[in-house]
Amino acid sequence: MKKIPIVDDEVQILKALSRVFFDTDYAIFTAESGQAALSLLEQHEIDLVISDMRMPLMDGYELLSKVKETYPDIIRIILSGYADESTVFKAILHNIAKFYLLKPWHNEKLLCCIDQVFETEELLKSKDLLVLI
Repeated sequence: MKKIPIVDDEVQILKALSRVFFDTDYAIFTAESGQAALSLLEQHEIDLVISDMRMPLMDGYELLSKVKETYPDIIRIILSGYADESTVFKAILHNIAKFYLLKPWHNEKLLCCIDQVFETEELLKSKDLLVLI
């Protein structure tokens, strides 16, 4: 089972996203701050992090930068609003995140994207791919 923490300072967003993943094979954790998310990473083997960009104290860019530095194999995704476009672009440019999704999200699209990210990562790490190359 893949483990995914969702990080957002808005509790209602965390509740809504938890409901989206309720009937999936993903184990979802929620964190209301970057520091809480880092604590989760210390306690669990995490596969993917979904983070908002705008948060007090530690924003999503700083959080995902720390995740990249400390846990480079964890997949990092931004889920953020339109107002954060320049920060999101900077994060993608510096490989802080694989990609981003905009708020408001579509539940089916979000789940499909997460599934595709995991499938792509598995293919890229496949020994069969290395043989083909």
